[in-house]
Amino acid sequence: MASYCIWKSLTYSYLIIILGIPAIAEFYIGNQITITIGIALLFFLSFNLVQAKLWNKHYWLSLINAFVIKKNSQELEELTVNLKNEMASHKQTSKEIVISKKKLQDIYNSAHDGIYIVSLNGQVIDINATMEKMLNIEREEALKMNLTSFFQSTLNRSINLEEIWQEVVNGNNQEFNWLIKKVGSSTLSTMQVNLKKSLWGDDFIIIATVRDISHQVAAMEATAAANRAKTEFLANMSHELRTPMHGILGYARLGLKRSNNVPRIKLMEYFQLIEDSGKRLMSLLDNVLDYSKLEVGKMRYDIKKDNLLPIINEVTTELSPLAHEKGLMFDLRTRENAVAYYDADKIRQVLRNILFNAIKFSNKNSKIRIHCQKIFTAIGIQQLQISVQNSGVSIPKNELDTIFDKFTQSTATSTGAGGTGLGLAISKQIMEDHGGSIWAESNSGDVTTFRFLLPCSKRLQPDIQ
Repeated sequence: MASYCIWKSLTYSYLIIILGIPAIAEFYIGNQITITIGIALLFFLSFNLVQAKLWNKHYWLSLINAFVIKKNSQELEELTVNLKNEMASHKQTSKEIVISKKKLQDIYNSAHDGIYIVSLNGQVIDINATMEKMLNIEREEALKMNLTSFFQSTLNRSINLEEIWQEVVNGNNQEFNWLIKKVGSSTLSTMQVNLKKSLWGDDFIIIATVRDISHQVAAMEATAAANRAKTEFLANMSHELRTPMHGILGYARLGLKRSNNVPRIKLMEYFQLIEDSGKRLMSLLDNVLDYSKLEVGKMRYDIKKDNLLPIINEVTTELSPLAHEKGLMFDLRTRENAVAYYDADKIRQVLRNILFNAIKFSNKNSKIRIHCQKIFTAIGIQQLQISVQNSGVSIPKNELDTIFDKFTQSTATSTGAGGTGLGLAISKQIMEDHGGSIWAESNSGDVTTFRFLLPCSKRLQPDIQ
């Protein structure tokens, strides 16, 4: 196309030159021959132009194509710009979708509740990270599970899970508590399960949200136990107060009626029984008062270094009449002076509580063994250990810790031994205030041992009032 245009321009230039010369000659010379020559040349050049047109038969088509190509180029450029804008928009949309999906995934996995996504036939489709931690299972293992396998759970026989599942499939939301034993755990956990049917696209699924409410259940049980303990405490306290009060009033009435008739020795016996009942009543009231002082932190201590054996002998002598009624004997064993830092009155109270319990729960005609020895702790600190062992009503192993809680007694009190449930709680607080400890042990037979530790070094004492 370009070569043709150049050739065409040269041809027109030659034509102008050839026609121009004869025209000038005719104008100045007046020779008529030049007209003939000019006509000949004009014919020749016109012929060549026609030949040139025939030779380049695509001339007009090329002009049209050039116009069409230019227009198409403009349209293509516009389309390219639009495509770039569309791609940028799609890229931004894809980025926003990824961010939105990541947000939802983070919320899904950081939820406090465990979540199962399950098909209508029970096959697990997905599980969140909380559920993995809650049940201590791997995701791959969870995805192989089918929830219908739980229909025959031996731990939840009272729940008809098959019927519940059918209700959910029918579109009715369901909620229930489910007991499970987590992987690697020997204790049962209580799970609150909520089942809801939902439509995702063309498929129906079931969303199971699981919440571990073991702590709440334990708290509720503890609250109920505390309420029961308080009720039992009030009942026992009423009984414990009424018994010595009946003794006081009864013997006082006898003394008044027979004061003029009975011998003086008999009156002295009545007065002795009244005094014993009064001491028992005072002991109960002292326990309540001591506990209230411990609760508000107003208990006073006078801790000194001294031998504990005289205190033990004093308490055993005091309780010997009660022990002799059941044919019991105290067997004190120690190879050395039981020297430690302690408050005499408070440790006397601890010993009295422990020995009184030993007497109540011992078999008749048995021995109550008391053993003192110095031991070294794991970090090399010397302490004095006092052990009181008896044979009789044994404390269940699952109650060895709870018997030191306030208002709490062992189920052994069902024998009718009574008690306020404060003695051991007070003893535990006193030992902790001394920088020591107290605990109970029970074997598979009928032997129960109470042990407590007292510091042999002054630096073990806490700052107490």
